[in-house]
Amino acid sequence: MRERSIRGLPVGARRHRLPLLLLTIPMVLAPAAGAPAAPADQGKALFGQSCTGCHTIGRGDTVGPDLKDVTKRKDRVWLEEFILNPKARIDSGDPYAQQLLQEARGAIMPNVVGISRARAQALLDLIEAESKLEKSQFIGLQI
Repeated sequence: MRERSIRGLPVGARRHRLPLLLLTIPMVLAPAAGAPAAPADQGKALFGQSCTGCHTIGRGDTVGPDLKDVTKRKDRVWLEEFILNPKARIDSGDPYAQQLLQEARGAIMPNVVGISRARAQALLDLIEAESKLEKSQFIGLQI
């Protein structure tokens, strides 16, 4: 006669259920854990990590200019190119880039680590969305 477990299943069957369960957990969780961040989240994270040290959205100029409504001051193509390589835009003699450099008292915006065209667009999307708010979450610290 076959040995039975307390739950009525053969001992061997019970033994194999746990490994199968353990194998299915990663497959269920993988899409959530490995899913790419939404563009809005990507822009928010990037702005928080790379931009808030020098820029606000709605508080005024700091080291760099206040970015509230920046897409109304300059077109997105120009802004995207500037975000991708600020020094190249300044070195090209672009008048607006030269003006920004003068207003920043010679401080050149550093290249953003890991920046890509898609990430620059996500940043601009975030800045546009935050500019429409009465008070941006990136208004800066009150001192």
